[in-house]
Amino acid sequence: MPAPALPVRFFSVFKRLLLLCAILGAFASSQAASGPEISIDKRPARLERKTFPIGQPPSHPSFNPKEEAAFCDSRFGCVCDVGAEGRRFSTSEEPAKISRVNLTLTLDIAVWTPKNGPRMYVDHEEHHRAISEHYYQDAEGIARRAIDRELRVLAPLPPTSQRAALNRELRALQRRVMDAYLVETHGRASYAQDRFDDITKHGRAPVSNASALARAIADEEAHWAATAAKR
Repeated sequence: MPAPALPVRFFSVFKRLLLLCAILGAFASSQAASGPEISIDKRPARLERKTFPIGQPPSHPSFNPKEEAAFCDSRFGCVCDVGAEGRRFSTSEEPAKISRVNLTLTLDIAVWTPKNGPRMYVDHEEHHRAISEHYYQDAEGIARRAIDRELRVLAPLPPTSQRAALNRELRALQRRVMDAYLVETHGRASYAQDRFDDITKHGRAPVSNASALARAIADEEAHWAATAAKR
């Protein structure tokens, strides 16, 4: 009897950058003078459970129906909106300062299983879903720490009159913030998902999904701590 096909995991990230530069008169009060406004909008995780007829799998870039029977698609999203302000005088102008950093965080999960297929597929994929949700729990705190770290080491910005140069610096800041956030959410979740599959042999090993999940997360946390010096 052939072994059952293996479930598969698919992870992706969504990043978008928004910029706004403003020039204030010398008389205007600047929000940036007292520190930028930081806003983090963590949206609730969205979950879809989908089935497909056996022999009629969905078309998906990560799903190979010849080798896999079910899959979990987890999509961590991050939209970053950064604003900068500067003051111009009659003979000079100040370097621009960050006036706001806004992040919108999302997690979209789709669990695909064959209709009327073995329950083991559903159970296995639901634990993959739980791993993604675990690493999304502290998304707001992770994002806030990423912003704080980047703002502490941010070099002086060009004035707002040098729009092209300023935009380059703002985009670089956005990417660093988003990358730091995604490493600590998407990246850590991916490591734990791989460990979960290693421990369960993609659902074939005689081990409970719950104990495998706990072990996978513990292994990931140990790996994260051990590699802290490299980050």
